[in-house]
Amino acid sequence: MAVSCNKIISRNFHLSLAQATVFRSISHDPYVNISLDDWFYQNFPLQTQSYPLLYIYRNHPCVVIGRHQNPWSECNSKLVGRYPDQIPLVRRRSGGGTVYHASIFDLGNLNVTVVSHRNQYNRRKNLDIIANALKETWHLDVTVNDRSSASRLGRLVAYHHFTLLFDSKLQQLGHMLSATTSGLTSNATASVKSSVINLSQLNNTITFDNLCSKISSNFAKVFHPQLNSKIIDIRPNLESNYPGITTLKNEMMSWDWIYGKTPAFEISHKSNLSFGQVAIRVCVKKGLITEIDLEADKILTDTVKDEIMDGLKHCRFGSEDILGIISCLGRRDNDMPESHLTEFIHWLIAILGKN
Repeated sequence: MAVSCNKIISRNFHLSLAQATVFRSISHDPYVNISLDDWFYQNFPLQTQSYPLLYIYRNHPCVVIGRHQNPWSECNSKLVGRYPDQIPLVRRRSGGGTVYHASIFDLGNLNVTVVSHRNQYNRRKNLDIIANALKETWHLDVTVNDRSSASRLGRLVAYHHFTLLFDSKLQQLGHMLSATTSGLTSNATASVKSSVINLSQLNNTITFDNLCSKISSNFAKVFHPQLNSKIIDIRPNLESNYPGITTLKNEMMSWDWIYGKTPAFEISHKSNLSFGQVAIRVCVKKGLITEIDLEADKILTDTVKDEIMDGLKHCRFGSEDILGIISCLGRRDNDMPESHLTEFIHWLIAILGKN
């Protein structure tokens, strides 16, 4: 059973928690839904709340990377990136690996967040609630793997979240999570690739609604038997209900957060083009090119090469800024054959150009 409750603001948050432990977003915007994880994290009533709360949502298609990951090594940067031109790329504020929320037609993903006092944080217990729901209701043989979820731990508050795919277009997952940037080295957290299956492939009676209901019931039973498993449907994008949610969402959508938080990395390439060998080494910190070495003696003069390297420094890696610098090559009055110049420009854009 679900009830509407769109007045969960800071001053009456305690009252809503006294009525139920489960909240479900009616939004499908991944930026606002995932930002609400952090809104709960920042506004969890430590003085009065003695048990965890459960937050459920599902998203439109998106790729979600962990806080310490490199998007260029985790996903297809030609398909995934800045909304609305590409499938949205979301960098969450917790660690862990990359997940794909699909599908554009069926919203076949269910995302679960457990928010609690730090001393109540228990990944295994949370995952067992899900596993037991699937075993008891649909007789699925489910085992728990701690690597398949992510967390954010504060001094007093923690949250733990994970994704279930129950009816998604899995053929899209492989395309989205196939990295297209080669020659990259980094100390960023790398995802551990795992096989994926829809729950509906194991039991076709599983739906979003009955999955929410069973998980909610098990959650209430484990953490607070005195409360019922009533689900409160919420609108997380309303600033009047969740003061500060717009700021959290805008930060999560910004280039500085999505790409600027990428751990430092380096890209090295050496290729044999029709006119000879070319090589490049690029260092990127906070999403910006900080160092670049270019070897193309047979096509570029030292002056032009130095201008390109100086122009590319401090550019956003993979941005339109780079296209402008590289395209200047084609407007120069030089003696190199046009076919060689075009080949070199295409090679350079393939490595550094706009995603």
